[in-house]
Amino acid sequence: MDPESVRFMAREIRILRKLNHPNIIKLEGIITSSVSRSLYLVFEYMDHDLVGLAATPGLKFTEPQVKCLLQQLVAMIIATVTESCIGTSRLPTS
Repeated sequence: MDPESVRFMAREIRILRKLNHPNIIKLEGIITSSVSRSLYLVFEYMDHDLVGLAATPGLKFTEPQVKCLLQQLVAMIIATVTESCIGTSRLPTS
């Protein structure tokens, strides 16, 4: 693996460890395997994720549900930037 990839992964893991917000899943630990030369990130248990829910056939979110989801996303972004985990220059502009 090239050094740039290793630096990127280390940076992402550092950010995940620093984040502490109810709308962001927590990184519980890291497991490495010298046999397979793999790195596994262990996150807290979650019943479901937004992508999985959105992909459920026949499921439509109500307007109040969409509003609540957007409020949670905005709160998470604000908390992430406020905690200086990532700078605003790293956020997408589109």
